[in-house]
Amino acid sequence: MGKNLRVISINFPFQSPEVVQERTLSTDRALFDFDVVVIRPPTFGGSPIQNLSVFQMLDATMNSKKGELQRLFAQGGVLVVLLDVPDTYRVSTGGYLSGSAYTVNNYEFLHYNFINCVRSGMGQQITYSDATEPFVTVLRKSTVTWTAYLASIPDHPFNDLKFFAGVGAGTGVAGKMPCGEGHVIVLPNLKQLDEQAFFEACTEYRYKRQGSILLIG
Repeated sequence: MGKNLRVISINFPFQSPEVVQERTLSTDRALFDFDVVVIRPPTFGGSPIQNLSVFQMLDATMNSKKGELQRLFAQGGVLVVLLDVPDTYRVSTGGYLSGSAYTVNNYEFLHYNFINCVRSGMGQQITYSDATEPFVTVLRKSTVTWTAYLASIPDHPFNDLKFFAGVGAGTGVAGKMPCGEGHVIVLPNLKQLDEQAFFEACTEYRYKRQGSILLIG
């Protein structure tokens, strides 16, 4: 792994034994202890389970990891988000008219409204718009099976995201944005990742490029 990158991957498998792998965002590992954080958003099972304590755990986890990502960006780290199906956990309490509704979505580690531009959809065809982008090389060498896409540029604070790959007019499955001293990279879901090309691209962003705007707060 180039320049001894410290990489953690959450909910996406790597073959390299040097990558720290966790199944869920609820890990006790601090994300800012790494140079590169890979997150494939979790899913909540799809069943209408009414459990307030589960909601509270999920909500606390999202808020905690959002804060850790702020620190990651402040020290030049790279966050790689692998787009997957949007999902929301909902809990209602009390009666239909008098109860309260609580929700947390699986992209909330970024921002609560990021999910608004994410759409479910499966495919393999991609159109690239920037042949010089290091992560385009990664995607060309990997096997892509996208399971979600961005129907538009996200709202603030991710409205500076620049697409470099899409699946249709106005859509995106891959993009980049400076964040603090670091970067956010969005990629499509992958059936097989060329890990060497991935590490090289991460090294490029971690050590040779510098962000300029802190956007998550």
